[in-house]
Amino acid sequence: MNFIWTFQTIEVKKQEDSLSNVVVNVYWQYTAEDGIYREFVTGSTQLLPPDPNSFIDLSNVNQNDLETWVSAAEDMAALREKLIAKIDSKKAQATYTIPFTPVIPPPAPPLPVSE
Repeated sequence: MNFIWTFQTIEVKKQEDSLSNVVVNVYWQYTAEDGIYREFVTGSTQLLPPDPNSFIDLSNVNQNDLETWVSAAEDMAALREKLIAKIDSKKAQATYTIPFTPVIPPPAPPLPVSE
């Protein structure tokens, strides 16, 4: 089973003590995938004030930073258990739902031009 973080938005405080543009809240989606089965939970995590000695400027914040901060603040075992239970429930059902991707036929070749 694969677990994937997606971060929709972050809330930034313009000024906190001597620091500017401080990430204070992260809005996220945590997805579990197991073959054709996919489930997700969404949430937001309020971050603790940053340590000025290890502060990361907003322009340098990346996916890994957000994953680290949110994972440290959330109960990851509980999130995973919730997703696994949702997927196990789907696996036990007689039917399942998957996204439909229509097959679009290629365009017809141009008609020959009569001279």
